[in-house]
Amino acid sequence: MRLSDEDKNSLLTVLKAHFGKQLMFSLDELSRMELKDLETIKSVIGGIILTREHTQDLPMIVEKLKDKDLSSRVSFGYLNKDNMDKDRN
Repeated sequence: MRLSDEDKNSLLTVLKAHFGKQLMFSLDELSRMELKDLETIKSVIGGIILTREHTQDLPMIVEKLKDKDLSSRVSFGYLNKDNMDKDRN
């Protein structure tokens, strides 16, 4: 999947805010960057692509689940077999 011009502009805006300077995606500039900064750029691009690929599914998923009896209980910690049995009843 290629990034749209809108996505590219958003990416450059976010990266400018993060790095404190305007970035140019040239081989020369990228080759001078630290590995951790390249990983940051890679993660941001990956996030944009994942969002674009999967947000189109959200309306269908919401429609599919709107009449389901979904759990409203949220908890954190370790699973306890006794608590899991209570939830099933």
